[in-house]
Amino acid sequence: MSDLARRLIAGPPLTLRLVISQIHDEQGRLLAVWFLLSNVPTDISAATLAVWYYWRWGIELFFKLIKSRGQQLEFWLQETGLKIAKHLLVASMACATVWQLQHEQSPAARQFEQVLVTISGRQMKWNKPVTTPALLAGLQMLLFVLNVLDDYFPDQLRRMLKQAMPLLAGTG
Repeated sequence: MSDLARRLIAGPPLTLRLVISQIHDEQGRLLAVWFLLSNVPTDISAATLAVWYYWRWGIELFFKLIKSRGQQLEFWLQETGLKIAKHLLVASMACATVWQLQHEQSPAARQFEQVLVTISGRQMKWNKPVTTPALLAGLQMLLFVLNVLDDYFPDQLRRMLKQAMPLLAGTG
């Protein structure tokens, strides 16, 4: 039997209320309709409850990015609480930076998103040209490259490539 199979649990039925919330953008276009079931007391307004769910969903998306879709928390190898906290702080800053980029509406932001997706090495679906995990991966790659460029000029790197890997340099 599946873990998701229904089970009967003895006890009184739960009292729930249905809150239907519509999410609109600044132009009034409908973005989403949420159907929320809650046992929160009725003295909490439906609007307040919808805002709570909105923030909760943002937290869930953050955990998803930290765990499996971007920062791979399960594979961190830090051995102390302080080292984990430092890594978590850097990962959180990367997520916040990418979210800020995604909310920026300028052409420069869109261009930078495309650069990050390109260097991320991720393939995008035709209907989803940019994803948060791809932007995180691209940001990580960009930071690695910029770190190398602090120590070497591009011409030096091309020379090294040509000497070490003639086939990759196009001269083999």
